[in-house]
Amino acid sequence: MATRYTLRGEKVMDKWATIVENGAGRDKWVLDTSEEYIKNSNMPGVWCGQSEVSLSGVFSPKRPFLLLYHSGLKAYRMYIGARDFGAHLDVSWFVTFYASPLKNLLGRYASPMGLSMEINTFDQQDLGAIITIAHHCVMRVVTLLNEELNQSPTMNTQSKGFLNVW
Repeated sequence: MATRYTLRGEKVMDKWATIVENGAGRDKWVLDTSEEYIKNSNMPGVWCGQSEVSLSGVFSPKRPFLLLYHSGLKAYRMYIGARDFGAHLDVSWFVTFYASPLKNLLGRYASPMGLSMEINTFDQQDLGAIITIAHHCVMRVVTLLNEELNQSPTMNTQSKGFLNVW
């Protein structure tokens, strides 16, 4: 995982998470398989790849994520993560919005979150489709892991952001 990315001023617009009980040690498999499923979905204009992500600075901690973005909607990114949390596996995703310096300046007078909603209907439709397809791919991977562990797949299926796309 050679690619590195630093979160700088991105605002979380939408998020989702679930825990796979006793799933520790399967984080790489979840990211690799999710990446395969997402790439096989052939979404037009969407880039998908794994990256080490840090919050800021050289010495800040890093975590592996699967990163997605659309070539026409570069202000929006989706980060899919899987990490051991004790004996369990924490699987989550976040959709972020990065306001350009101009939007940040304007954000002093209007909310940058409000400015993010200023995308046309077709872009909203594309963004919703990307998030929904990626979410379904991740849920399919988590379901497979739960089946392998002989567990009931009790997953949170709703996001908590402004998009709430499914």
